[in-house]
Formats: sequence, structure tokens, C-alpha cells
Amino acid sequence: MNDKIGLKMAVTANQPINFTGELRLPETIVPVTFSASVGEDSRIEINVLPIASSYWRAIYDVSGEPGSYVKNLELKGTGSNGVQFYSNSTIISGCTHKNERVHISVKARVAKLTKPAVASEPGIVMKQYLRGFQSYINPRVPMSLGEVEVVGNHRGPKDADKVSGFIFLQATEISHPDDWLCQAEDFSTYMREGLGFVNGGRLQVPLSVIQFADRQELTYYSGQGFASSLPPVTHLDLGPFIEALVSRYDKPERFPERLWTAIGWLNKDDPFNESRFLMAMTALETVVEHLSPEKQTTIIPKTEFAKVRSVLDEALANLNVDETALEIFKRKISGINAWTLRQKLVSLRDKYSLPASEFTDARFGQIITARNEIVHRGISSHGRDLWPNEIFIREFLTQIAFKEIGYSGHFESYLNGYRFVHPLEPAESDEGAAASPDDVAGSQME
Repeated sequence: MNDKIGLKMAVTANQPINFTGELRLPETIVPVTFSASVGEDSRIEINVLPIASSYWRAIYDVSGEPGSYVKNLELKGTGSNGVQFYSNSTIISGCTHKNERVHISVKARVAKLTKPAVASEPGIVMKQYLRGFQSYINPRVPMSLGEVEVVGNHRGPKDADKVSGFIFLQATEISHPDDWLCQAEDFSTYMREGLGFVNGGRLQVPLSVIQFADRQELTYYSGQGFASSLPPVTHLDLGPFIEALVSRYDKPERFPERLWTAIGWLNKDDPFNESRFLMAMTALETVVEHLSPEKQTTIIPKTEFAKVRSVLDEALANLNVDETALEIFKRKISGINAWTLRQKLVSLRDKYSLPASEFTDARFGQIITARNEIVHRGISSHGRDLWPNEIFIREFLTQIAFKEIGYSGHFESYLNGYRFVHPLEPAESDEGAAASPDDVAGSQME
């Protein structure tokens, strides 16, 4: 992997560092000696030496029971070489009592190593590694926090779990380091979500490195890489997208985070067609509720509906029904003036000026009907091939994301068959070139 900016890991593969410190339990503090090592996959392993038997009961009590919440513990220590270890998300994964000693196995969801180090680059440098990320060479992009560069692997087959890229952020002149770090963390999360979007799958961060003038902080995160498919932008030319993504962050209006959440749900790796489709519909409805225009959300004006509701409430009052039925009817009446999901989807399409020839009212109706049939009957009347509906939802949310980011470059479309769409090419398919949505080949992600 390209590590050209000279940020070296404090713990290299197969080179454990010994620490003396403590494990904080809810009722007591346990003195411990442990070692930490990092493999070539950037996963940190912790080995705790046997503990005095007097701590057996306290350790056993926090080990947890089946079906219970896992207790996060604080583990910290100091190494002989000046390296500091800290984790407040350590869990006890195993506990035995043998030869008058307590033997425990621990795992840390997040662990930070801090070591004295002289910076090789001016200012503060943040580098966030990524698993399974592909990209060709990209330019550095200036922005409010400094300079940004995205590096990824572009040789050989993709390995979802391999550490294959990173997001690099450097600031040379910083007046308030704490404020910069807070904003840099927010920016790196935003970038990871955006790069995951064009990657066609979520991106896991195994390691984040921050280089200060006098020290280096390495934070390791447990987890695995995610599978990806149907990327909307080719990894061979991500430069224009990255420039648009960085530029969007600096705009006054904050990027809608729920859109990233919804896109993440689209990348659910599940063999069941119904499960993937329902998750896609959940993503779609989340975007609808957070991004739909607010100018009109009722079928008729509220003042007019008040008159209608008054008549209906009066009619209900004259019916001889029990109190429970009356309350149910009143709740249903109170919501009958709200827009339907189909109307909201049409409004969202028009808000972002998406082509009505591709995202038709009829197709919106089809996916809503399919969702309702699966939820209430367990199967769609059109059978189990829900792939065309999934593709339709993915394309709709992809185009909304492009609009929100401000990206107008080339992209890869999978709606009505695969197309590589150039910037000057209209989004609509040429007449007669596109197949019917029901003819889209394939029932599962490639």
C-alpha cells in the first residue's frame, strides 16, 4: 500500500508491545500486564497475562450472560518505549480460573495507541485507512480544513477485507487544534460515506492516524470489510467526484446525513430478495420523509380539511360504537388528508428535476404495491423477482445523491440495462434502446 506521507504504525505486524496498566470494572480496578500487537490486516490483538485470583468474582460478574448487554470496560496502560494504550470499549470475551490465577480473553472495539514522534510533515496530518476501496490516482483537493487526497488500490482483483486505501487530510496553519480535530473527524466521516456511495458498498475504517508535531495517535477499529456491487462511478476516474464531494462539504448548508444512512441500507448483503427489497424501501421512505418539499403535504388545504373533519367527527359522534372503535376512527380520519407515499415520491422527483420518463408515477405505484404485498401477505403478486424494483430504487436515490453533492460528471447507470452516461449525454435512454424494467436481467447483485 502506498504510504508515501511517512506515517508509520506504532505497532508493526508481529511486533507486540508490553504494557503495565489497569482494567477498570464497575466496582473495582484490576492491575494488569498485557501486550498489544497488530497484524498485517491492521487488526489489534490484546493478550492479558494471568490475574490474581482475588479478582475472580468481580471479573466473572462483568463477563455477561447469554442475551444480556455486553459491558464496555476501560483498559489502559503504559509501555516501556513511551507508548500509551487506551480503550473504553474493551469487553471480556472469555474467563477461566486455573492454578490460582484468573485467565481472561479481551477484545477492544476501539483502541488508541499514542507514541512520541517527530512529525515528518508540517501542521497536523490525519490519515484514515479504508478496507476494500478501489481508486486510480486522484489529485489533492484544497478545502477549508487543508488539503485532501484520496488513495486507493487500482491493481488486481478487489478484496473487500484488505486495507487498500486511505483518506489523507493535512493542515499546515492551525489556530485552534482542538476545533480543527473536531471538524476533521466530521469531515472524514462525511468523506467515508461519500466514497462508500461511489464504491457501491460501505467502507470500514480499520485504522485512523493523527500526526501532531510531537506525537502520533493511532486508533484501531474492529470490524470487517463489506462487499460492494453496482458502483455508480467507475473507480478509474473518481477525481471529478471527489472534487465535488469535498466542495459540497464547505457549503453553508449541511449535507443531509439521512441520505448517507439510506444509501448505506441499500448496500445490505442479503441472499433473500424480499429482505433486500424491503430494506431498499425503508431507505427510500427515509429519504422521502427528510428531503421532500414542505410547501405542500396535504391533499387539500388544512383550512378546507378542517370543515371536512368537522362533518366526519359529527357523524362519528352520532354512531352507536364503543369508545375503542371511536378512537380508532378518529385517528384514521385525522390522517386522511396527508399525502400518500406515491405523491411524496413524485414531489421529490420534481424537486431534484429527475426525468419523469425514467422515474414514472406508475413505477412508484408498482414498488409501493410490491412492498405492501410482501409486508401483509409475505409475497408479491409479481413473484419473487424483485431485482428490477431494487435497481429502480437504487437509481432514484443515486440521482438524488448526485444532485445533493453537486456532481454532474459521468456515471454508471443500471436502470433498464447498463449504460455509461457521459456528462453531455441526457439521463434519459435513447428511444427504443432501453428494455422494459421487467426485462432487466439478473435477480441478484453481481
